[in-house]
Amino acid sequence: MTGWKKSLDYLRPDLATQNSADEFCARMLVSLPRSDQRRWGAAYINGLLKTQGRKTIRRIANTVEGTAAEQSLQQFVSKSTWEWQPVRRSLALYLEDKIRPLGWVAYPMVIPKAGVHSVGVERQFVTPPGRLTNCQRAVGLWMAAECGSAPVEWNIVLPPRWIEDSKLRSRAEIPEEMRFESSSDLETIRSIRETICEWGVRSRPVIISQAQDPSLMLNSMLDLGLPFVIRIGPSFRLVPKDFSISQISRQEMTVSQIASSLGTQRKRVEWYDHLASAQRSGVAVGASVELFLTGGRRRSGGQERISLALLGINALRDKESEYWLTNLRSSPLEYLVALAKLPLRVAKDQRDISEELGIKEFEGRSFRGWHHHATLVSIAHSIRLTSVLNRAGGRVPQQVRADPGQVGPGAGAPEDEGDRLAGQAPARAVTSTSLAAVEGRASFR
Repeated sequence: MTGWKKSLDYLRPDLATQNSADEFCARMLVSLPRSDQRRWGAAYINGLLKTQGRKTIRRIANTVEGTAAEQSLQQFVSKSTWEWQPVRRSLALYLEDKIRPLGWVAYPMVIPKAGVHSVGVERQFVTPPGRLTNCQRAVGLWMAAECGSAPVEWNIVLPPRWIEDSKLRSRAEIPEEMRFESSSDLETIRSIRETICEWGVRSRPVIISQAQDPSLMLNSMLDLGLPFVIRIGPSFRLVPKDFSISQISRQEMTVSQIASSLGTQRKRVEWYDHLASAQRSGVAVGASVELFLTGGRRRSGGQERISLALLGINALRDKESEYWLTNLRSSPLEYLVALAKLPLRVAKDQRDISEELGIKEFEGRSFRGWHHHATLVSIAHSIRLTSVLNRAGGRVPQQVRADPGQVGPGAGAPEDEGDRLAGQAPARAVTSTSLAAVEGRASFR
């Protein structure tokens, strides 16, 4: 075995953790009203954890209960009427305490499909890979820390024909309240609103690295009153507040132009690239900017001037450049870089854990079945992740943790503006690193 697959060794099932896995399933599935539902839920989760290779219901049944259980598992996942939202909420509340997340990461997922019958399947253009693909599209909302991440909410993006075609809609048992959303951004916003604003979890920065319409996302995050870090393109236009940058007061400039004017203020930063399992370094710049927004719930169709911070990482380095907008204007530059790199943590954990557990392998056709499967995979994912953390004594094994010297919030980290916006104490991640060393350094005023 070569390459990244070596890293899967630390994710393999451990028989010593079976009792704790059973206890975890019982805790997460307590909202299911019937004992047989809870039993089949635990069986399915154990099957996801133990079955090698493709996670079909037949193979899962053979692994945990025998071939006679296949029909019962199929009924439980695809037809049973248990509600998945209470289960996901219980998972989020547990992970909030277990991994002490640094932020919420909205992360899209493309599920290639060979057929046309699975709910939401359509031949559609996706990036990456930048071509037409027969696939399902989904959005996951992840709790992410330096030590690891886990999905707690999922939404599937339904193309127009799945909403408008009554036969398709009936066959997939799509709820009446589901409507066509013109972009995955709207599904992301719905996930954020329902999860962060309605589940009773703490407000932490929301990191969005792949928004189709950054202006729409900015409007929504401001309307919801949430701290955010949103990636934007180099041609996005802003007004720098520093008069030395814009020679004409209130002149809009592209973010690449603003970043190029800050050459003397660049600062060297380091981060851990979880996806590549490598330490990285680069330069970062920050600037106080203003954004003119129209529409949105708060503006009632009018225009509002919003003060934000622009973060540039490896600005003007062509493909390496990243630009982010945030309302965490009092936060140190290193902290914002750590937040901006959390999607790499999620990308790794989706690839190494969720996909290995079969998040993309559901063969059923119903809307309910897809959500049930995604919920049960999320529980299995959390069992794998917490098993690793427990064996490491609350610290992340060398294969998956950041270098001890990297910047990341931890014990003793300064209060950040996301916590001030939430009106609560600062979040503390399960890592040995600390932001104490950067407290009081470069911030945006």
